Amino acid sequence: MSSEAGAKRPLSSSVDDAMDRIVIGGSDFIPSAEFAGSKPGYYFSSGPQGIGYYLETEDQPKKKPRKDVRIAEDRNEPRVIVSAAELLEQAEGMASNTKVVDLSPKGVKIASAALQKAIQTNEIQRAKFSDDPSQYMESEIALYENIAMLKSFAAEPAKLYASLIEHDLVSTLLQLLLHENSDVVTTVVSVLLEWLDSSLLVDEDEGTLVPQVIAVVSLVIKDGAEYLVGNLSRLESTNDEDDQVGRGVEDILALLENLMEMDLLMQQSAEEVNNLLSSGMSVAATICKETLLVSWLFQQINDSTMMKDRALELLALLSTREDVYSVFPDWSRIKPYSSSIIEESDVIKQDLNKSSAEIDGIEALLQVIALFRKKQPGTDQEVESLENACLVLSLALANSEQNAQAFLERQGVELAVRCLKERVHAGGAALKLLDFNGSKTVHKLLCEQIVASGGLKYLFPMFVGHNLPQMAPVAATSKKAKREWNSTTGEWVIRILYSLTRHLDDSSPHESKQRLLAKFVETERCDRLVEKIILYDQKARLAEYKFFRSDAEESMDDEAVVQLGALETKLKGGGDLWHRLSAIAAFCCTGSKRCHERILSQLQAKNLGIGLIRDALEEFISVLENRRHDDVFACLVGTRTVYNLRHSDCFERRTARTSDARRQPKNWRSQGTTFRLYVAFFSLQRKTRDLLICTKEKMCRPTQQQQLQQRSLRVLWSLDSFHECNEKPNLSSCVLTIALLILFLTSVEHTCRYIFAIYRDAHELFENEVNRQILARHLGVDTLSCLLCAATGWQAREVFEPLMAALRGHKHAMPAAGHEQRLYTYHPGAFRVALIFLGYQLKNLVDTIAWNDGPEFIFHHVFSIFTAYGSMSSGVGLFYAIFFFGISEVSTAILCVLANFDDEHGVVGLGDAFPMTKVVVGLFFVVAFIVCRCILWPIFSYHFSRDVLLALKGDDVRTKTRRGWLKFFLVSLSSLSVLQVAWLGQIFVIAQQELKGVGLL
Repeated sequence: MSSEAGAKRPLSSSVDDAMDRIVIGGSDFIPSAEFAGSKPGYYFSSGPQGIGYYLETEDQPKKKPRKDVRIAEDRNEPRVIVSAAELLEQAEGMASNTKVVDLSPKGVKIASAALQKAIQTNEIQRAKFSDDPSQYMESEIALYENIAMLKSFAAEPAKLYASLIEHDLVSTLLQLLLHENSDVVTTVVSVLLEWLDSSLLVDEDEGTLVPQVIAVVSLVIKDGAEYLVGNLSRLESTNDEDDQVGRGVEDILALLENLMEMDLLMQQSAEEVNNLLSSGMSVAATICKETLLVSWLFQQINDSTMMKDRALELLALLSTREDVYSVFPDWSRIKPYSSSIIEESDVIKQDLNKSSAEIDGIEALLQVIALFRKKQPGTDQEVESLENACLVLSLALANSEQNAQAFLERQGVELAVRCLKERVHAGGAALKLLDFNGSKTVHKLLCEQIVASGGLKYLFPMFVGHNLPQMAPVAATSKKAKREWNSTTGEWVIRILYSLTRHLDDSSPHESKQRLLAKFVETERCDRLVEKIILYDQKARLAEYKFFRSDAEESMDDEAVVQLGALETKLKGGGDLWHRLSAIAAFCCTGSKRCHERILSQLQAKNLGIGLIRDALEEFISVLENRRHDDVFACLVGTRTVYNLRHSDCFERRTARTSDARRQPKNWRSQGTTFRLYVAFFSLQRKTRDLLICTKEKMCRPTQQQQLQQRSLRVLWSLDSFHECNEKPNLSSCVLTIALLILFLTSVEHTCRYIFAIYRDAHELFENEVNRQILARHLGVDTLSCLLCAATGWQAREVFEPLMAALRGHKHAMPAAGHEQRLYTYHPGAFRVALIFLGYQLKNLVDTIAWNDGPEFIFHHVFSIFTAYGSMSSGVGLFYAIFFFGISEVSTAILCVLANFDDEHGVVGLGDAFPMTKVVVGLFFVVAFIVCRCILWPIFSYHFSRDVLLALKGDDVRTKTRRGWLKFFLVSLSSLSVLQVAWLGQIFVIAQQELKGVGLL
């Protein structure tokens, strides 16, 4: 009863303490069956009014110690020895007060009415005697008892839970979470915990979900989640000597855990899930969105409270749900926890002020792992906390780019490598932190950081079975546990090496790719690689065989479902690692001739051929291509995976095909000339499913289906039309698209003229036909086209993410070694931008000549047309085209609006008619021009010029056929940049004149 400000002394919210402090016959006696601690102004004794606390008086003589009172050795406090007769009397009294609950809908109705009456009585008593808790304590006890008796309804969930909702019993309990008495709140939580046990969700007899339980869960989540989380700090603050954690905190966490576990069970039926959460989110994501549970959990971890281990357990459950990261994408900046329920005392306010800063969840998890960097966990609880922290952090990295970036900035890779170096339990647990399957630039940077931190020195000995991290002695309880530990460690090493082969390329700093290949050159590692490929191939086939011999296969009617189940079983049984190991082998074969020969000889020694690796890659590709089966895809790659097609590697291998074939072993062709070299595929945008398989016979040649798609005539408007094949579209499709674009712009222009003609009476300037044509041209054609180019460029902005990463301070994001990949890689989104830009420039050139804008504009349009055409036809510079042809047109779009106010190229007198509009548009243009043309343009120009000069100095085969275009692009860029400078000078002169004209200067 912390809310009673008028009480003479502080009162506990505990019902038991309150019962001991009921004042009988005034304030001179407090009954108590046993000593409950010292009370100021009272002494404990047995007197005329019974056993309890008597008010001290000045003339009160000191009594001698009683023989039936002893001092407890453990707590150093007196205890009353109760006789057998007294014990019997107490038991009979308790039995007489026991209430029998009718487990029927009628009993629910009676219990609901009794609870409502108890609540009403308690509210009246509290309002009437707000300054005297003793007057309403009896109603508080009655309320407590009415709540506690509701636990028995959990015995018949299917029969009674519908009545709980019908009679608003659930809603009533949720409202009681706001009660002033913390004991009432704790009892309510215990009742909800009893009602919502995860074992009650499934009917044991029928094996189906119980809809009545689902309805109660839905109501608790919707109306009670915020109250539950808000009570965490309230109950935590009611500490006493016996309960250092806080009453009810564990029950609240257990209840939230039950709700999330039920969500996992309900995934069996999509209908129930949709009925449960109309938002479509999981229970975990809903709780995270509507409450500050994540903040409270990380606060416990960050402050190393007694609930830290429990918080890690709950986070491990939360982090498995992917949609949680849409609510909390950045765990390095978490809002601090606060509760609107708790009545904040001065001490609590001080604590809240101390914790008002944002919580860095990534750093908190790293600190938990760092505790065991050099030592083994000493207890089972420490082992569990360490593994939970690694699990939570690995899932956070896999599902959020912001978390991965924070992990990189906080030297998480270095910490994991140091754990590997010490060969402790943390080393094995931290391996999952080095498996980066993401598709963003940050995941590539993380893989490069593994090499830079010396991770290969520890990974490759583990790959061949040496120097494995040692399991904590407290966890190594059996030989089976040790075998499982070593097996799991080896699997994680395979996944990490596979991630490195995916992300490391020639542009990686510190020669990361070459260093990785050099590690495989040793024959022992190539031999071990082949052994693992064969081992996991056998495991996968055995798992598939057992599936077809099991009852599960017979219970499936649809053949497609059977095949899908077999594939999933195969992947889980070892097929996933077989695919990854084969991809690693293909990476070694394409990067090192020595590795290729060693792998081939080892396969031949075991009476196998290169077809084993080929089959694995083909199956790997087929599973990744079929994105409809999300469960199999998730099982295979875990998270969204990206393969970047390296056309440069394919082209170089094609030119060296003849000379390499002469040096192949004699039985190379007998082993299969259709050996697929390591393919790089997928851009893994949502709708991208194309792939390209480079073979030894047909290096980088499109398949027959792709050739038909390239020859097909189609309109290249959406990105889907570009993704129908991996090669650039044919000339006919480009011409058709440009023609339709020009026709569309012409139609918009005439539509604008018609609209202006309708509203020509709105202003006298609109009465002139020439003025209407000028406005229609600048707004309906120029502005619309520039905005269209900018929008398509923005959609494809992920292509030049490495350059943006360099601007953000990543030194190795734009290495000089990767200039060929940036210059010659085909990007469908960039090609689309160049195509739209080319169509607009053709239309604009015709309009410029017709309206006699001036020779400098004709020069600009001609150079722009040839530059766009050259980029599309040669495939050079599409990486940079997204900015030059797309995003930079933002300033041009505003300029086209501003041109209407120019007396020479626009409507004469429009600036005088709308002077402030002209100034505002002009200011927007100046800002956009400075950002796009004065800041970003030089940066992109520098990187493009550097890449072109490096290409001209190099001897790449692709440069020989594009040398003329590269030189033209340098001239074009220089000329257009000179125009930018000239126009910048004109802008400042005109801006100064306009500002003087309106009196601002």
